[in-house]
Amino acid sequence: MNESALEGLLPTASAQARHSILTYFEQLKASDDGWLLCAETFLNGVYSNQHIQFFLLQVLEHHVRARHARESEEAQARLRDFFLSWIRRQESSKERLIVRKFSQLCSLVLVCDYPEKWPTFFTDLIECLSLGISSIEIYLRILLAISEEVADKDIPRTREELERNTLIKDTMRLQCIPQLVDSWLQILSTTEQSNHELTCLCLEAIGTYVAWIDINLIVNDTIVGLLLKYMRVETLRESAADCLHEIIRKGMDPIAKTKLIESIMKLLENSGFYPPPEGEGIEFVAKLSKLLNGIGQGLVANWTKVVRSGEEEPAAHAEAADEILSAIESKLPLLYRFLGDEDDDVSQCVLGFAQAYVAILKHSGDLAQRCRSHVSNILSIAIKKLRYDESYDFDSEGEDEAMFMEYRKQLKLLFDSLVLLDPELCLLTIRDYVARVFENIETCPFEDTEVALRLVYMLGDTLPGPHFGMDCKYPLLKSLTRMVISSQVSYHSHYAVVELFFETVVRYEKYFNHDAEHLPLVLSAFLDNRGLRHPHARLRSRCSYLFSRFVKTVRVHLASYAHEILKRMQDLLIVEVAGHSLVSMEDQLFLYEAAGALIISSGSEPKKQLEMMKSLVAPVLAKVESSIRDLCAIEDEAKQNHLAQFINHLILLGLRTSKAFTAHQTVQQCGSTECFTEVLTVCLKVLNVPVHREMLHSAVRQLLHRMVVCLGEDILPYVPLAVSHLLKDCGERDLQEFIPFINQLVARFKAQVQPIVNEIFMPIVRGIFNFLGALEEESDPNIVREKEALQKCYFSFIGCIVVNNQFQVIADQQPEHTQEILLTLVHGALDFPEPSTQKYCFSCLKKLVEVWGGGTSSVPGFDEFIYKNIIPACFVAPLKATFDLKDVQALTVLSESGQVMKTILARRGVELFHYLQSEYLPSLNFSSELIQEYLKHLQHADQKTFKNFLKAMFSQLQGQVRTR
Repeated sequence: MNESALEGLLPTASAQARHSILTYFEQLKASDDGWLLCAETFLNGVYSNQHIQFFLLQVLEHHVRARHARESEEAQARLRDFFLSWIRRQESSKERLIVRKFSQLCSLVLVCDYPEKWPTFFTDLIECLSLGISSIEIYLRILLAISEEVADKDIPRTREELERNTLIKDTMRLQCIPQLVDSWLQILSTTEQSNHELTCLCLEAIGTYVAWIDINLIVNDTIVGLLLKYMRVETLRESAADCLHEIIRKGMDPIAKTKLIESIMKLLENSGFYPPPEGEGIEFVAKLSKLLNGIGQGLVANWTKVVRSGEEEPAAHAEAADEILSAIESKLPLLYRFLGDEDDDVSQCVLGFAQAYVAILKHSGDLAQRCRSHVSNILSIAIKKLRYDESYDFDSEGEDEAMFMEYRKQLKLLFDSLVLLDPELCLLTIRDYVARVFENIETCPFEDTEVALRLVYMLGDTLPGPHFGMDCKYPLLKSLTRMVISSQVSYHSHYAVVELFFETVVRYEKYFNHDAEHLPLVLSAFLDNRGLRHPHARLRSRCSYLFSRFVKTVRVHLASYAHEILKRMQDLLIVEVAGHSLVSMEDQLFLYEAAGALIISSGSEPKKQLEMMKSLVAPVLAKVESSIRDLCAIEDEAKQNHLAQFINHLILLGLRTSKAFTAHQTVQQCGSTECFTEVLTVCLKVLNVPVHREMLHSAVRQLLHRMVVCLGEDILPYVPLAVSHLLKDCGERDLQEFIPFINQLVARFKAQVQPIVNEIFMPIVRGIFNFLGALEEESDPNIVREKEALQKCYFSFIGCIVVNNQFQVIADQQPEHTQEILLTLVHGALDFPEPSTQKYCFSCLKKLVEVWGGGTSSVPGFDEFIYKNIIPACFVAPLKATFDLKDVQALTVLSESGQVMKTILARRGVELFHYLQSEYLPSLNFSSELIQEYLKHLQHADQKTFKNFLKAMFSQLQGQVRTR
């Protein structure tokens, strides 16, 4: 072995040493006898370091996977001898990591050699047990690795692998499974007193194999008796319970499996495991809970199979289904016991059984009274378990808190199922619980108050709407909503309860469309120290968002409250460089959005609304101008950055204020055009600031996007100035963010902005080409992604011009530039790695052919371009090896290319036919029959038929290309 290279495996190895070991690894893999050197080195125990031992086994693993099946019989035999020799060396099985890796290798050899080349594999393996206790672990781990390799259903397999695994399992059942079972019994008898770790490992092996071997070999007095015995031994009982769980999970005939489950259940009850004794350890109770879950879900699965098969013999199956249902319901008291356990881990284990039982009830249709009592019991337990634990840390949520929230999500799924199963019963139960809590809210524990609110909140997710109004199916929900709004819960001392109050109010915001009298209660709660002025920052932040959303939703009811609300909000709208004491910059954005909505909802005349809107934004604009002066005057980099962020925030405040306008209440209708043209005038001054251009320009671009929507044509006088600044000396990212703005202008105003687009068209194109040319490192995945993003941005720019019929922008460029643009579309259709972009390029080409392809084009040489470039692209793209005709997206590209050809036919007529028939298609070696078939479909087939023909044709042609 290369000693110096092996030093790279040590934890202290340098980067160079690690590189050397990787090189050496590749050399050993490539060498014909590298595996043999590693096998002998490993077998002889030359190295005790487990990193080196693991490295040697990795070389062997590569050999087994890549070469072993093709090796000579002699080489294969030597490898098998290596495995047996190492197993027989009892002192070798010391390092757990090495044992597991070795076991995995054994399983890989098995799937290659058994049963044909190594029929005695299991006999040889069992013989090693006679070597003593130290050989047991390696034996069991090999068996576990084999079962994982041939029987694990969670591992995806090819068809060949599935067939191989079936053959191996069938042969094992015939040849050696009884011997394996005997070996397990031997191991258990040997280790149960002296080595519980190996006993547990043996139980794991039994549980793994039981899924695919004869159940009678395992479920008998001997093995089941041992399992029950081990369940009384503290160090063995959890493994024994897991083994029983695997037995219960085994796929069987439903009637036979029900009998099996019931017999095991009776043994467990008679042995005192169900119900678990008081004071039993949580870990074991969780295992018993998991076992009950398996029992319950197994019975439910049996019931479902029997019911589904009952269509042929209804009477017989109905009796069997009733018996299974009785067996299920006899387990419900235990389900209640575990579901309601104080420990969430125990409760979580039986949620699957609870869900499965509720699904049975849903399938059954009308609920009998006894079933409703079960629903009521499960719901009551779920409500109890939704409570926060007293130890929950709201201010520093860690792993325990995250686990509880995940458990709560699963409880929520159970809750949803119960509510949908019996809405009336659940609503009555929840109403009674909420009423009881709210009546005693001052003395009620925080956890109960939170759950009461949580239940009302969750109903909005579960019950189908509408929740209020004449069409409401559940009037109790309206009663519950009123109960929450009119209660004192918003004054609760715990911020989590108050936050949930606001979440609930906003969830049921449509309530106020039918009962607006309670609106002042909610508005007051938002505006005082319960909401936006609450001592807890997290609640204030959440309320900022919720208040904005609430105001926009109930705006039609706010005319009489708007002025008072705005007055009470004034101090929260103050903007300072140092930041606001109560709300963050992010939160303030939502408040300005709400303020804008309040102004529009105030019912004032447009003139008054304009005054109010100006009053809102005037301090912001004044701060923008003063901050620009300060930013240009200071030199301290940290202060510059802070001030630039502040200006960015100010611009976004102006933007968010405009979010209040809608299609029904536009800026023009509300008389606010003057206000927002002033916002635009002031904010565009930011473009002259020489520092932090990227940050500031980004904010201006966002504002411009919004103003295109709000101001419409009134923005046009500002566009030339904005464009000239934004495009000047812009970087790659700036250009990518600038193009969507130009696209928006073109899509909205079309010919009105054509002179501007004409002027900036080639500077944009040249800028993109220059940036693409600078990104040369094709092997760097980050650069590849960057180039693709820039190319997609370019194609969106060209495509927007084409789609919006501004073809003259392209035609007016210098002829060589126009030709260059057209060629990029062809290259995009041919070579871009993303099908959606390829399709987009073909769509653009089709549009250009429609306009310029009739022989009277304003673009010189376009007719020739069709024949030299567009037509070949329609054939070359689907013939590329990277074009996957099985991919749905690729087929859309194929369809679009076909439509390009149909468009060319429509514009060029017989000329195209002659060219394809006599020149182009023969140059592709198309047979005369295929040419005629293609031309027939091109002329007469509809889009779907033509696409199917193209798919078949190019599939055949791709196959021919690959076999050449």
